Amino acid sequence: MGNMTWNLVADIGGTNARFASVGPNGIGTPEVYPSAMGVTKALAEFLNLQETMPQSAALAFAGVTTPEQGSLTNAGQIITRNEVAQLCQSNEIHFLNDFEAAAWSLATIDPAYVKVLQGPDEIPTGNRLIIGPGTGLGVGSLIKNANGWTAVKGEGGHVAISPNSAFEAKVFEAFVEHWPETQLAQNGWRLEAEAFLCGSGLPYLYRAVADVLGQEYGAKDARGVLELVAKGDPAAIEMAKIFRSHLGSTTGDMAVTLLTKGGVFVTGGVAEKNPWLFDAEFLAAFNAGGRFDELRRSIPVYAYQHPMFGLIGAKNALAELSN
Repeated sequence: MGNMTWNLVADIGGTNARFASVGPNGIGTPEVYPSAMGVTKALAEFLNLQETMPQSAALAFAGVTTPEQGSLTNAGQIITRNEVAQLCQSNEIHFLNDFEAAAWSLATIDPAYVKVLQGPDEIPTGNRLIIGPGTGLGVGSLIKNANGWTAVKGEGGHVAISPNSAFEAKVFEAFVEHWPETQLAQNGWRLEAEAFLCGSGLPYLYRAVADVLGQEYGAKDARGVLELVAKGDPAAIEMAKIFRSHLGSTTGDMAVTLLTKGGVFVTGGVAEKNPWLFDAEFLAAFNAGGRFDELRRSIPVYAYQHPMFGLIGAKNALAELSN
């Protein structure tokens, strides 16, 4: 960057950590490091590639964050603000949750990376929700206010889901045997939404359905069980129906709660690799609101995939937080 002032943005997940500079021409080409090497070591290597130190930094973590530390839930790492401040030689350091950053990316969303599932082609202004079934289930929201936008972080992946039928009640009961930690009430059928609605949970959901059907397991991981759908595997087909139904209804519940007239944006690894899941059945579940069917149908729904939305969100957040 020479003597030019620049800022640092990072998108740090359980598998990879991406670092990039932000200058007058926007976000530079990211450098990608395995998270397993240690976030502070990766950051130090990135900074060694630069000619000067950043003026400020915004780091998004796939885990719980506070102003003083960021954590990686699936990588068992905790990084403190002081560590980053010392490496960057700057006191302007901001930590974000990964889906807080994802929500911030919606403030400058590029329509080229959006596919309409329901609603107008032109993305309207208003509250926005982003939900992403990936390794876990990430949820973030962007609230419109008089001065612009405010991103709200949360743990929406851990709201409750319950059975929709007698068959699903058996599946829920079988599921608890495979992943008991996701049961929200002892001797009850309420589970975390993330239990079903993420890549980590899909294999357990498949096994639970197979148990109820008395079927042998045909695959062990999320990719494998989703591939079984096209092969006509009965348990996989039922698993996909349950996934669509609960993701649609859970997303719809959150959309009504926030009145997201600016759109709902579905992203994440499961969505990116399996767009066929987001069909009429998904939308039917999203729109099933009883007396509020019409309200739900009025909320735009989009598929959103951008390879750098975490970095874009960190950049947008940094611009807002630095004001």
